[in-house]
Amino acid sequence: MKSSIRTIATRGSLSASVPTRRRHQRRGSALLLCTLATVVLSLSAIAILKSHSREIGHTEAMESSVRGRLVAGGLLQRTIAQLRVDPLYSGTVTDRAAGSPDAFAQVTRVSASATRIDVFLYAGSRIPATSKIVDPTTL
Repeated sequence: MKSSIRTIATRGSLSASVPTRRRHQRRGSALLLCTLATVVLSLSAIAILKSHSREIGHTEAMESSVRGRLVAGGLLQRTIAQLRVDPLYSGTVTDRAAGSPDAFAQVTRVSASATRIDVFLYAGSRIPATSKIVDPTTL
């Protein structure tokens, strides 16, 4: 009776049916597969994070562009309002509350019936963000 219990107990056991060398090979391949799966998942996570980072950068650039256009448009309208009050005004108009503390508008009289308004977003800028020629007598 002891021998039958022993055979039943060892029949399904891996150690009884597989030699020791073969067991070590299976363990090595499992380790290799786990390492490979970890590498693939890590590379996927890195790719997703880089893509997300690029999208955040793109969104911030778009937001900055829209903010610049809005500040330039607001400062242009403020300058036109200044010209309604004083049609002969020539000089610089600034608005610290406009959202960009360095933004300014340069008002230049071109002729008796034309005034050029150039809006710059940064101190030292040479290219205006927006430009408009208006007739201050008709404002």
